[in-house]
Amino acid sequence: MRQMSFNLRKGENQKGERSFKELILTIYLATFIALALARPEGDREREAELVRETPLEIDVESGAYKFGFETSNGISRDESGRIVEVGEEKGQMSEGKVTYTAPDGTIVTLTYIADENGFVPAGDHLPVPPAVPDHIVQLLADLAAAATKKV
Repeated sequence: MRQMSFNLRKGENQKGERSFKELILTIYLATFIALALARPEGDREREAELVRETPLEIDVESGAYKFGFETSNGISRDESGRIVEVGEEKGQMSEGKVTYTAPDGTIVTLTYIADENGFVPAGDHLPVPPAVPDHIVQLLADLAAAATKKV
């Protein structure tokens, strides 16, 4: 079995080879250079500047809040919320809007509301379920009618 001893203070082993630390440093440096060279030209997210900002405003008494921002690359977000009473309990209601440009150039807008009914998003980019077939609608109506006759 072959043994090698390293003298990390000198940076070389007994055969005059580089130390493990130097090898790791070289790998890190090569990786960093490769990543820097692979960076796409015109990286819009890194070049974006803040165009508009509505700092977070909170009304402690009512529990209401709002904030928003917009960047030079078309990303924006606005949200507001307040405390609402649901029955005998209190809860948070929030609503807002997010806009950004998809990689294909399409402007995507998402509006949402979060309240006692849960999180409800809306936007043209979201999938839409197919319509319920007429025979299923009729079946559900028949079942509802039959349930009321038995009671």
